[in-house]
Amino acid sequence: MFWSKGKQNSNHSDQRILVLDRSTSMEAYDLRPNRLAAAKNAAAAYVEKLCDVSPESRVSVVSYGDSVSVTCDGLSVSEDYESIMKSIEKIRLSGSTDIGKALAKARELLKSGTAQSQVVLLTDGEHNGRTDPVEVARKLKKRSVKIDCVGIGGRPGNVNERLMKKIASRDENGQPCYHFIKDGFELVEHFRSLAGYLSRE
Repeated sequence: MFWSKGKQNSNHSDQRILVLDRSTSMEAYDLRPNRLAAAKNAAAAYVEKLCDVSPESRVSVVSYGDSVSVTCDGLSVSEDYESIMKSIEKIRLSGSTDIGKALAKARELLKSGTAQSQVVLLTDGEHNGRTDPVEVARKLKKRSVKIDCVGIGGRPGNVNERLMKKIASRDENGQPCYHFIKDGFELVEHFRSLAGYLSRE
């Protein structure tokens, strides 16, 4: 399996899951207006782009701190656009950074029998939960799920980049699908590009 950019076969609706960090450190202002707001702007841009490149997609939104919340589950981009946008906007700061638990919830939400699936994981810090995110990611990738990881903040040292690279899928060149971003505009543009990346057998 490798990953490419382009439109998917319209005969299949793919699944996209946005997994967004809502820990209290996401209140920091190194991304404007703050990290959480920048993340929500990027997530909204992702959904907006999907309307152009893959309107058949179904989107779930997961936010996580100590606990995990599903703000929408498998909504159609073409039919439920406003509901998806509202589910992103209502995310609020809470708790720490349990990446493993968040990925486990994403795995639980993925429906079987779907040709293409993508998880976009965003964080600004270290994993501090009991569930091993690398193991959960391995199970997701075994189901041909593409995992894109994004670290944000003032400097890369704020994020466990080694862990993010282990969680992320590999591109056609064997490089981990992970990016660190410290600018809100760049984050929006990166999420737009992620909306266009789909799998090919």
